[in-house]
Amino acid sequence: TYGWLRSEIIGGLINSVFLLALAFNIFIEAVEKIIDIDEIKDKLEKGIDEVFIIGWVGLLINLFSLSIVHFGHAHNHEHTNESYVSVDELDVISTNTTKKNLNKTTNKKKRNINIRGLWLHIIGDILGSVVVIISSSTIKYSDSSFRFYTDPSVSLVTVTIICFVTFPLLSKCRRILLHHVPKDVNMIELEEELNNIPGIINIHELHVWQLDDEKLIGSLHFNLEQIDNTDEIGPIVKEAVLNIKTIFHKYGIHSSTIQPEFHTKNLKDADITDTLSLGTDDETFIKIINVN
Repeated sequence: TYGWLRSEIIGGLINSVFLLALAFNIFIEAVEKIIDIDEIKDKLEKGIDEVFIIGWVGLLINLFSLSIVHFGHAHNHEHTNESYVSVDELDVISTNTTKKNLNKTTNKKKRNINIRGLWLHIIGDILGSVVVIISSSTIKYSDSSFRFYTDPSVSLVTVTIICFVTFPLLSKCRRILLHHVPKDVNMIELEEELNNIPGIINIHELHVWQLDDEKLIGSLHFNLEQIDNTDEIGPIVKEAVLNIKTIFHKYGIHSSTIQPEFHTKNLKDADITDTLSLGTDDETFIKIINVN
């Protein structure tokens, strides 16, 4: 029911893994060249013109690919101004602080991890082409005896850059796929605010995770104080749920599952009653379960 939102994260993970594999391969080749530099001198000098030309061709192709990805993503973003907050949910927000935080969240530019991984992949190829151009130019036009070390040296710099920009992407994909708490959400503060809601005596099964790079999901169970009058159940639960939603919105959580738990003296003989509507616009329903 979530569609293919997780495909972006998987794509970003695959791109980052391949980038690190590429960096490892470049590192091994660079070390081998440094160790056996005398053995590859003849090969580098004989085919240096072809290497120089291929380096420029590869650079132009990769720059063209990067421009296609950049402008294509920008064009798609213009037609995708997506928000996960419904009009009815906006009515729940009551404080100016929460409105400010909510607007900041909904107006944030949507980031696509898969596109970011693709950019990094192309940039890695561009860096490879630049390394080829620099090393071939140095070997071709320089008379220094150390010119053959240019290629492995620049390759090691490229490996460092690739790893530096790829590890954060890999870490973010890992956190999302393993349902880690989003970095922007402080669970201790969130739980404290939820426990301070009037009428709530306990919060448990509180979970917050990310579906993709943008959408946060939350779920919780909460216990209400004992309700003696069944007529008060609807308004009391409705107020508690709206207060919970308000706090969730403040933390950027706009997709939530909230389960109230309570007991009442007037329902001792009933195991499960009929479904009770709270009368909210978004059609929130509960079932009253008698727990002995």
